[in-house]
Amino acid sequence: MRQNRLVGEADLSEFLNNYAWLVSNTEGDFDKALRYSLESLELEIDGAKYDTCARCYFAVGDFKNAVETQKKAIALLPHSPPLERQL
Repeated sequence: MRQNRLVGEADLSEFLNNYAWLVSNTEGDFDKALRYSLESLELEIDGAKYDTCARCYFAVGDFKNAVETQKKAIALLPHSPPLERQL
């Protein structure tokens, strides 16, 4: 018998972020990826999730928000060469 497990907010945030990261770095529905990324940040603030969100903004062509969001990621994860390179 299969057991049902409630998904917590942190788990849901991680699932949404993973989807957004995958799509924003490959191909797919970039608008949906951005929505999922923003929703993941509503559930849990995290520097890596801001990095994903910046990638999503970039994928939809919103470069201003991409730069602003990447700066938030760097503020939460200072001295991170990958995040700094992304900016």
